[in-house]
Amino acid sequence: MLRCSLKYIDLFAEDIFAARAELDRLEQTCEARNDAQGSMSLSDRLDIFIGRRCVEGRGIPMRTIGSQGRRSTTDDPGINFHIIGLQMGCDGHFLAYRAPLRRRLERALERLGGEVGGMDSSVSVEPDTGLPWREGFDERSIVQEERMLQAAAYVVCAYLTGMRDSELQAMRVGCLSISPSADGLVERHRIKSTVYKSRHVTGEEAEWVTIPRVSQAIEVAERLSVRQREARGADTIWQTLVTTKGDEREIRGGVIELLNELRDQLDLRSQNGPAIPHVDGMPWWFTPRQFRRTLAWHIANRPFGTVAGKIQYKHASIAMFEGYSGASPSGFRHEVEQERALGQLDDVVAYYEDAVRHGLPQAGPAATRLRREFEHVRDELGDLPGRIVDSQRLRSMLRHLGRTLHVGLLADCFFDPDTALCLDREEASIERSAPALSHCRPDHCPNACITRRHLAPWQASIAEGDRMLSERQLSPFQREAVSQDNERKRNLIAPLLEGMTE
Repeated sequence: MLRCSLKYIDLFAEDIFAARAELDRLEQTCEARNDAQGSMSLSDRLDIFIGRRCVEGRGIPMRTIGSQGRRSTTDDPGINFHIIGLQMGCDGHFLAYRAPLRRRLERALERLGGEVGGMDSSVSVEPDTGLPWREGFDERSIVQEERMLQAAAYVVCAYLTGMRDSELQAMRVGCLSISPSADGLVERHRIKSTVYKSRHVTGEEAEWVTIPRVSQAIEVAERLSVRQREARGADTIWQTLVTTKGDEREIRGGVIELLNELRDQLDLRSQNGPAIPHVDGMPWWFTPRQFRRTLAWHIANRPFGTVAGKIQYKHASIAMFEGYSGASPSGFRHEVEQERALGQLDDVVAYYEDAVRHGLPQAGPAATRLRREFEHVRDELGDLPGRIVDSQRLRSMLRHLGRTLHVGLLADCFFDPDTALCLDREEASIERSAPALSHCRPDHCPNACITRRHLAPWQASIAEGDRMLSERQLSPFQREAVSQDNERKRNLIAPLLEGMTE
């Protein structure tokens, strides 16, 4: 959902804005063109229109979106009389309901074929497919795509800031500011809005630090709502783009419908099954709070490298922990820490299952201690082949290990400050509750454990040492040092390679 939403922001937005600008020009100049053509009959104007389409090699404008905003399921979606009328400088109803004019357009359609949408605005090519990302625009598809663009902007903001729905919808024009950091090296993107949870009914102003992708989404949301804000005298940026229910202005609870409409549209456009995977055979039902919770999970968890490479989460984590989650009263940091605790326990359970149930080896100084801990738990639970153990009891017995686990690139640390070698450089008076991973010595520290998921960086380091040894530039002392270092690494990971096939 995030990936598709970012496409809307990065690629599709300018096409949608350009189509809206063209439609506005057509509507504003339609009457002027009608006056300029004076006494010229509609029949003559239609001849000129059809002739121009023929010369340009274009078909007769057709629509693909019905009056209810849904895609037509028929092979003949119908001539777009409204767009043709705007381009001719007349009311499209005259063309639709005057039989001679309608028949001439139908005959032209048989000769020239149809062109979906029929407007002049171009449609960008999507890099992933090499094809235009949608068919041509008309007045109805513009309205629909504006709603989808608004939904995409909301997804990006909700997902990559961790803001609650009430905090997002309180954003006003000018809420975004960009300023240099204290050292002047990087730019900080900041959002001002209002926190309502556990506050007075009027809320409390707060500031969030975010990332450039969110800034882009906010700019899109502001640009989308310009006409509605001007008409309503409003300054909040999440406005309903088409009022269909009374005098509602902000999208408010309508955001759930908007999000799931975007999901449906993405599924409809996908050529290879649902764009958003279904769950239990049903489309996933999106709600605003899922984005905040999912972001907290991704920042807090590093489940053996599965999500560690998601660069947007890394950037969001750094930015928000420096600003929003550390200083804002919105409470996001607490949610991240809750997810981190759950994630650490999940990782320990995975350690146990790998060692006890799958027999996968572990290496490093802490491996022996962990093996004893796991054997004790196995004996207590009676965790034998073919027997299903109580998963909650298992998690309870492993919880003490989960509280100390810190996942790393070269090794995982079951942190004990009394034995941690990484604290050698720290002042003795400083009480540490977490390891200094940048000082990790995984082959010596009794807290370090290495598993097969750590193999890749160790093997890459060994390969780099071998490459250096193959060159002649090294002195004898350097060559001896690199050789000893590579031998140390090979001995360290040797238990992990037992039983592995090439």
